[in-house]
Amino acid sequence: MTAVSSTRIEAIDILRGLSLAFMILVNNPGSWAHIYPPLRHASWHGITPTDLVFPFFLFVVGAAMAYSFKSVIERDEKPVLRVMKRGLLIAGIGFLLHLFPFDHPPEHWRYMGVLQRIGLCFILTGLLVLFVSPRHLIAVGIGALILYTMLLIGFSPAPYSLEQNAVVQLDLMLIGPEHMWKGKGTPFDPEGLLSTIPAAVTVLGGYLFALLLQGITQPGQRVKSTLYLGAGLALCGVVFAYFQPINKYLWTPTFVLVSAGAAGMCLSLFVWLWEQKQVRFILQPLRIYGTNPILIYVLAWLFTVSMEKIKLTTDLGTFSIKTQLFKLLSQHMPANLASFLYSLALVVLFYAVAYLLYRKNVIVRV
Repeated sequence: MTAVSSTRIEAIDILRGLSLAFMILVNNPGSWAHIYPPLRHASWHGITPTDLVFPFFLFVVGAAMAYSFKSVIERDEKPVLRVMKRGLLIAGIGFLLHLFPFDHPPEHWRYMGVLQRIGLCFILTGLLVLFVSPRHLIAVGIGALILYTMLLIGFSPAPYSLEQNAVVQLDLMLIGPEHMWKGKGTPFDPEGLLSTIPAAVTVLGGYLFALLLQGITQPGQRVKSTLYLGAGLALCGVVFAYFQPINKYLWTPTFVLVSAGAAGMCLSLFVWLWEQKQVRFILQPLRIYGTNPILIYVLAWLFTVSMEKIKLTTDLGTFSIKTQLFKLLSQHMPANLASFLYSLALVVLFYAVAYLLYRKNVIVRV
């Protein structure tokens, strides 16, 4: 492995670590009623920094494929089986996390979720990478976004509404309302089946972006070209937003363009920064965070659910451990700050776990 390609792999770890740390931060506030605006998802249309977390992670999944799939194709006699097994394993872990602590009746099990989407996108993109040339992958990605838009428009009189969009209609028909997320007061799953199509394009975008990084050997030209590409994609998304809303819940093509463009610019920036050896120590914590992403995500999920399920009785009353800690913090500072510091403490806690695993050279691959 050349030094240049190693630098790009380090940059992928850094972007993965940033995405994971921010995901833990925004998913675990001390109180959902007290959150700083940038740490909230957009209510429906629009985009906030928090809305970029999941697409960044998917983008990184694709970027890593550009390095890992070469050995899969060359050495594995059954690469399709390997792709299917890994994708289904990731999705299966996600499904089991939703069941923890296994006190939900089967009629209320939620089928879709973050890891489920990652697993399905990994399978879809992995199969494309195995059988379609990079030049044709660009056309496939564009075609998939056009097809998805046509499905949204063609099967609903209100294609971008919460209750009548094609994504929710398909999920209601195939999954059923009792197995869907109800965070908006009505059955709607932000990781729905139909919107997995554009989400897979986000993964595909990461793969193609990393291929471009591989193909440009001159450091200055590499960063300049990829930054321009990322900015161009994001700008296209903003321009097309005049015709189609930017919506994470529906994973609209405009959202794909804006988020993939932003992720591409960040990856390019991290490649350049890692090449500046004098500043590597600043990025090293993020790189460490990104070395065991699925394991850290699973541990954070289990820890968070446990903190909410275990009840304690104190002078403040009987509440979950999480609520007790938030109440203690909020007695000494504004509620938004207390909520933020609680989530930040979890980011630090799981960095310590990631660091311990890194020091012991423990890498859990799924």
